[in-house]
This record gives sequence, structure tokens and C-alpha cells, in this order.
Amino acid sequence: MNDVEKILPKYITIYKDLREWIENATLQHGEKIGTEEQLCKKYSVSRITIKKALDMLENDGIIYRMKGKGIFYRNVGRDTPRNKEKMLHMVVLF
Repeated sequence: MNDVEKILPKYITIYKDLREWIENATLQHGEKIGTEEQLCKKYSVSRITIKKALDMLENDGIIYRMKGKGIFYRNVGRDTPRNKEKMLHMVVLF
């Protein structure tokens, strides 16, 4: 951990770590990444900290969550519904 990461909130560091792992992993759309509980244990943080990191990943369109089931990889290709929605918002705004 470098000096900059030491001053960042933990959820940002976890977000960056998970995003890097997901980008470098060979995952298929819908593949289970884990659960909030597993991530809490892995990073030794509270559930709220994990939820903040996961919220950011979900907002990026990289994951989706299913209550009681876990966290799943979302293929972030150009034709995903999330990206189409973002593109539509961009068009509407301009």
C-alpha cells in the first residue's frame, strides 16, 4: 500500500482492488464473484464499507447483485443494457 492509498477511504481502496481483479480475471457474464460476507472477511472491514465499494462497481456497470444470492460479473461490452442506458442519457443531455 502506497502513501496515497493510506489516506483514501477504505471503500475506495477496495473498489480499486476489486475493479483491477475483475478486469484482469477471465470471467463470464453472470459468473458469481462472491458475497458481501466473504468480502468483509477478505478485507477485514464492515459490511457498510463493502457495500460502498460494491455500489461504485454496480454504478460502473461491472457487477450486479441479487439479494440472498451474491455478487455477479456483468459483461461491460458496448451492447449491455447498462451501457445503452448511459449512452441514451448522454444523448439526451447534449
